[in-house]
Amino acid sequence: MRQPDLSLIRRFSGPITAAPADDALQGMQTAVKIRPALAVDPLDSYDVVRAVHHAAAQRTPVAVSSTGHGATSLNGGLLIRTHRMSHVTVDPHTRTADIGAGATWGQVIEAAAQHGLAPLSGTATTVGAVGYTLGGGISPLSRAFGYAADHVVDLDIVTPDGRLRYVSADDDPDLFWAARGAGAHLGVVTRMKCRLFHIDRVLAGAISITVNDWAAVTDRFVTWSADLPERTGALLSLKSFPDLPNLPDAIRGKRTATIYVTSIGAESDAADQVRALGGIVRESPRLTPMPPADLAAVFNEPAGPHAFQGDAIAVSDVNAEPLAAGLGSLVNSARPQFLFIHRLGGAMSREPDQGTAIGNRAAEYLVRIVTSPAPTDDPTAVAIEQDDVLRSMSIEPTGRVPNFLFGDNLGVARVTDCYTAEDLRRLGRITAPVDPDSLLMPARGRLDGAATAARTEDSQYREPRGHQDPGTCEVNSHG
Repeated sequence: MRQPDLSLIRRFSGPITAAPADDALQGMQTAVKIRPALAVDPLDSYDVVRAVHHAAAQRTPVAVSSTGHGATSLNGGLLIRTHRMSHVTVDPHTRTADIGAGATWGQVIEAAAQHGLAPLSGTATTVGAVGYTLGGGISPLSRAFGYAADHVVDLDIVTPDGRLRYVSADDDPDLFWAARGAGAHLGVVTRMKCRLFHIDRVLAGAISITVNDWAAVTDRFVTWSADLPERTGALLSLKSFPDLPNLPDAIRGKRTATIYVTSIGAESDAADQVRALGGIVRESPRLTPMPPADLAAVFNEPAGPHAFQGDAIAVSDVNAEPLAAGLGSLVNSARPQFLFIHRLGGAMSREPDQGTAIGNRAAEYLVRIVTSPAPTDDPTAVAIEQDDVLRSMSIEPTGRVPNFLFGDNLGVARVTDCYTAEDLRRLGRITAPVDPDSLLMPARGRLDGAATAARTEDSQYREPRGHQDPGTCEVNSHG
């Protein structure tokens, strides 16, 4: 591979590394290989502009990473790592948070809690706030308040044409529409402002299920959750661990079923809702009052790097009878497999006034499967197995969900499935002018369905061509 000419990045403030080792770039996802020709760690938006101008001059693709949760394998190209741009500023008067591209939800939650406020964060505090929101962002509180992307106020983005743009409902409304739901396909978002919520306390709990018949458990969960009020969220987790010697004894050959419930309603109402689950739960399950900042602890997501591959479909209904076949496939897998069923609906079904690129608003449930692959597993084989499980459940999907497509399953879990045909056409009209040379390579692939070179094969640096001096940043910004 030809080494890049580093002199082309002028006045870059952050670290620059040529051909960095894979382990030096490893984020939360360990099932992928990250091998760019060049990695840069910008300190501000202007560093990002310089990096993008450099990539354009070298005619090399650009990838973006923060915490690495949504990473796919990369071989060549320029990787922009935003983790150093991690500022968080909370304005208690407007109830908003100004969030840097590399900030995690844990940082935002902590800053907001100091003012009695809370964001629409997910179940893991280690996830990057901006990347999560650009894909839509499904929170345990989303049935009450909507998607995280619905509450973006404005943002700064460096598009592949090298421009730093301020984007809001009034300034570049087309980009604002596209950024909320498909932001990864527009450029590098360097800053985002989002609304926060005043929530005194939430009621939450992880309820263990005593019934081993997963089909019966799923049927009861779907029937029960269909009538939940918007102020209550619910998630069913089914986990199957094969009898393998490399697994800890505590989980080896075991199956677990858990229902996670989150409510901002009255304590008595929430207690009645949990009791309505009936005989599938242990005696007298309770939800615990807690500040919103403690909510993620209920879900107990993995805190350290690990290997995971996932697919996710949005559906209008879940029928337990055909679901049984898919659950059987899940149990019989030679790999650890996890199935999650999220109750959607509520405020998520309502489009905000400005509109967003989020698809599947009418879906009532999100069904997702996550596999813990071995280092020797072929990602395509894992993806096919996951797809077979979902298909065997006879579930008719309304589409896929970008936030939960994990790992190197691009051949099966296509990003184009996340949007309607009409929205894909609109997104194409919006992205074409800002990325005329198709430099951007989102982790999930391009919206036109084309695979970017560095995601599939070695993307070498090419001879530079004439391009605007990256020392002079073109800015279109109001903030």
